[in-house]
Amino acid sequence: MEHATYLIIAYMAIWGGLAGYLLWLSNCQRRTARQLELLCAQLETHLKTSPRDVNALLSLGDAYLNSRRAMEAFRLFQRTLDIEPGNVHALSDLGSLYQQIGQYDKALDSYRRAFESRPDHTGSLLNMALIYSRHKGENVRALELLQQFLNSNPEPQLVATAKQEIARIRQVMQAANSPASPAPAGRD
Repeated sequence: MEHATYLIIAYMAIWGGLAGYLLWLSNCQRRTARQLELLCAQLETHLKTSPRDVNALLSLGDAYLNSRRAMEAFRLFQRTLDIEPGNVHALSDLGSLYQQIGQYDKALDSYRRAFESRPDHTGSLLNMALIYSRHKGENVRALELLQQFLNSNPEPQLVATAKQEIARIRQVMQAANSPASPAPAGRD
């Protein structure tokens, strides 16, 4: 047996069988194209016998995203929501997909639903704020959401993003409120 096969068996034992192993594998940050193909094939096979396995649907959706197969990922996240309407993972990933194609109202709705389903999912607040500030021109609403985000004890790596966005919004708002530069004197 190859070394990789032993590792797969070991991870299956640790993570509770095939579904656990596949979930672990889908969460690995660094995957080669071949590993992604293998993961997708395994998850697709698993879903033929367990079509309502939410973890497998989400894992395959994430694998499709990593393989640049956005439409297939979109369908899987929708299927997940048919099974679990408030699934934060599916809602958040759908929000990202909508945001990438410029469907900002749908993205906002997905992020809002994710946050309502799980108020500790503060990434949804940050994503909504970025859409409001950068794509909808609603800086006041964006600042409200960013403040709510910062007050919620967010993940440390996201705090810097929020603070940078607040500074950018304030700069934009200040520039919009400053009087126009005087016109140069004309030559008569």
